[in-house]
Amino acid sequence: MIARRHGFTLIELLVVISIIAVLAGMLLPAISLVRKQARQVNCSSNLRQLGISIEVYKQENNSSFPESLRSLFDPNLAGLLEPGEARILICPADPFRGLGKGSDKFNRSGMTTELLDELWVPEQPCSYLNEVSGVEITDAQLSWFGPAAAISALSPTPTSFNPTPTRCTWWQAKAHQQKSGYPDTTDPTSWPLSNFPMIRCYWHEDWSATNSRTSNRVNNLTWGFNIWQSIPYWEHQVNPEIPF
Repeated sequence: MIARRHGFTLIELLVVISIIAVLAGMLLPAISLVRKQARQVNCSSNLRQLGISIEVYKQENNSSFPESLRSLFDPNLAGLLEPGEARILICPADPFRGLGKGSDKFNRSGMTTELLDELWVPEQPCSYLNEVSGVEITDAQLSWFGPAAAISALSPTPTSFNPTPTRCTWWQAKAHQQKSGYPDTTDPTSWPLSNFPMIRCYWHEDWSATNSRTSNRVNNLTWGFNIWQSIPYWEHQVNPEIPF
């Protein structure tokens, strides 16, 4: 006698599908978290490679910073990296691959009107905000780094993309800020190198006026050449007495 073969009943199939759906719902958040962490790790690796190249450049150029991150790949500008390695200028969390979402090149528009897109121009395409750029600071930016008179007194440095500047560069102004401890004017001491950003990545968060004061998702390469995660207003995080 031949035994009859039985398939799954409709109820059994529905139970199996329900179990799979529940398991998938439990796994998806974990997978998403792992992907975010992987992008953070890859971004940090990019920043470290840039940091090593900047440090070598400084040692060979009297402690001066390169004009731009892009110049690190240009042999005509004493670049130390191969042109094909320029992919490290793109954060894996940046869906626009270094071209920015419209006029917002660094993913900052949700929290501020100071987009600083002029710092992107010599770098493009690039995901990272280079705060030690050879770009000339503007009159409106003088008070960001110290007393306006002190910053105005810094000697302008010509660059290949701006041979006749009237103001100092970003890296000169940042060097002054690091040494002076500005904007802390009550008990000023030099900013610790391990908490003083040099290159910043804002692509690991969707920013708003609220979370920009709480979310520790900006990836920073510091002047101490370590990686440090901070809120956008890093000065307040290091010294809570400094207002937002």
